[in-house]
Amino acid sequence: MEYIALCNPGRFPGVANKVTQTVAALVRGGVKARATFVSQAGLWGQLGVFLVLLRSSASTIVFRSTGFSMLLMSLAMVWQALRGRRVIIDLPTPVLHSLREELGVERWFVGSLLRALLWLISFPWCCWPAFRILEYSLEHPWFLLGIRRKTFLVANGVDVRTIPARQRIPAWPQREFCLLGVGSLSFWHGYDRVIRGVERYYQRPIAGEEPSCRVRFVMVGEGPELGRLRQLVQNLGLEKWVEFSGRLTGKPLEERYGEAHVAVSSLGGHRLGLELASYLKSREYCAIGIPFLASMPDPDFADDFPFVFRVPGDDSPIEIGAIIDWYSRLSERDRLPERMHEFAAQHLDFAAKVGVFF
Repeated sequence: MEYIALCNPGRFPGVANKVTQTVAALVRGGVKARATFVSQAGLWGQLGVFLVLLRSSASTIVFRSTGFSMLLMSLAMVWQALRGRRVIIDLPTPVLHSLREELGVERWFVGSLLRALLWLISFPWCCWPAFRILEYSLEHPWFLLGIRRKTFLVANGVDVRTIPARQRIPAWPQREFCLLGVGSLSFWHGYDRVIRGVERYYQRPIAGEEPSCRVRFVMVGEGPELGRLRQLVQNLGLEKWVEFSGRLTGKPLEERYGEAHVAVSSLGGHRLGLELASYLKSREYCAIGIPFLASMPDPDFADDFPFVFRVPGDDSPIEIGAIIDWYSRLSERDRLPERMHEFAAQHLDFAAKVGVFF
C-alpha cells in the first residue's frame, strides 16, 4: 500500500503525522505500506501528485484529495483501475465546505473564484474511478452522485503510543483557571469565541469588582488568524489574560499542558457549514488526558462523554463560568490523564481505524 499526500511536513506537521502514523499502524498490522509526500507548492505540487499516482506500483493506493485539481487525478485513477489496482481517496473536508473555505479566504479573488469553479467542475465525477472514498463529515447529496455506496464516513485516529498522558495536572480549586488552545490558528478554530467569553467573564456590574477566580487563555501555534486574534485581544484590553505563546513542541508544550485545566478544540466548524466533525486535536487532547471544549458532534465521542464540555455550534461567546462549574464537578480529577489516555488507546488509535482501507 502507498499513501500519497500533497504536503510539506515542515509546514503542515498535523497532516504529515496523520499520514505517517496511519502507515505505521498498517505496518504494525503486517501490511507492507509506505508514505510518499509531495512537498512542492502550487501547480508543480499538483503535477507531482499526479505523476506519483500514475507511476505507483502498489496494489492499493491511498491519496489525499488535491482539491481543485482532482479532475486531473481522475485520469491517473482510471489508469490504475485498468491495471487492477484499488485507489482510495482520502477527502479530509466535504466538498461544499471546501468551496466555502476557498471563497472565504482573503487572497486574490479571481484566483479563488477559478479554483472554486474547478472544484465544481471536478466533483463528484472525479471520484467515479475510485475504489473507495473516505470522508470525515457529512457530504452534500449532490457531491455523492454516483459514489454514495462507496463513500464511507470515518473518524480520524491518532498514534496513541506517541502521545504520552500528561504527568501533571494543575491543582483545583485555586485562584487561576487556565484554558489552552493548540493548533495552526484558523477562523474555523473559533478561538475568538473564547476571547469574547473571557471579556464577558471579566465584565462586572460594579466597577472595579474582581472575580473570585482569574481566567487565563493561552494559544499555542501560529496561522492566518494570528493577526486578527491579537488585534481582538488588544481592542478588548485583555492582554493581561490572553497569551500568544507561538509554536511550541517537546517539553515546553508538555509544560503548557501541565498548567492547563481545560483545552479548546475547534469551535468554528459551523463556519464551514459542518454538522459533524472528527478533529485530530480532540483526539490528541484525549490521549494527553486533558478535558476539552467541543461544539460539533463527533462519531468517537458520545454526547454523554464525561470529559467533553459541549458548547453551542454558533458564534456566541463561550460561557467561562459554566466551564469552571463543570470542571469543578468532574470526578476523580487526579486520574483524568490515565482514564482519558486509556479510552484513546481503545477507541482512537490508528490500529482501530485502518480496517476501512480493506
